[in-house]
Amino acid sequence: MTVNGKRAELSLKRKLAVSNWDSTKNRLKGLSHEVSIINSYLNQVYLKLFECHQQLQQENKLISAVCFFLN
Repeated sequence: MTVNGKRAELSLKRKLAVSNWDSTKNRLKGLSHEVSIINSYLNQVYLKLFECHQQLQQENKLISAVCFFLN
């Protein structure tokens, strides 16, 4: 995650083959059930981060990549 040029990383505790990763879409390639489950999970995580970002904005709080992991 990058906010205002500052980068923070988190692990979602999932493992996958790099060859199956689509770096332009930031999702797994393919149509298998397992791929669908992981991509759905990634969508849920993205949505939660987006919601946290909106909440911080509404509360006029400082937004940084690190603050997302503290909430």
